[in-house]
Amino acid sequence: MQSVGPIKKVELSYGPNSVSRGIANIIFRDPEGASKAFDKLNGLLVDNRPIKIEIVVSDAQAVNLIPPAKTLAERTSQPKAQPKSAAADKHAANAAKQTAARTRGKKSRARNSRPTKKTAEELDSDMMDYFGSGNNENNTATTAAPAGGDAPMEDEIM
Repeated sequence: MQSVGPIKKVELSYGPNSVSRGIANIIFRDPEGASKAFDKLNGLLVDNRPIKIEIVVSDAQAVNLIPPAKTLAERTSQPKAQPKSAAADKHAANAAKQTAARTRGKKSRARNSRPTKKTAEELDSDMMDYFGSGNNENNTATTAAPAGGDAPMEDEIM
């Protein structure tokens, strides 16, 4: 094993039945020893297991490493970045496709657009076409709907 610096204290961790857990806390005399250990030994295989080194510092040292916290006024005055909506991207893409189709001279209709609503006369005409114009044997009398309302219906039980 390589020497990385003078050690102040070593703590080994044991589990039940006095079996080593494979964890050690090592306190170096100098911070340089800890950084050398991290650079040279982190990830090194020992007994087919990689060494994982985490550097832990005291509160006094952490004050120098952690940036000072922002004041409440600074945190509230700066707007947060808003996440982008996936739906907005789809709408923009659809709008771009429709514009491109129009410039090519093709008629384009979005998937979500619905056909225009039919008038009452168009609906009545469709009903007449669907049910026939009275030429069948079962349909004895068909009258056109009066201008102001529904046509009278015959009650027939089959």
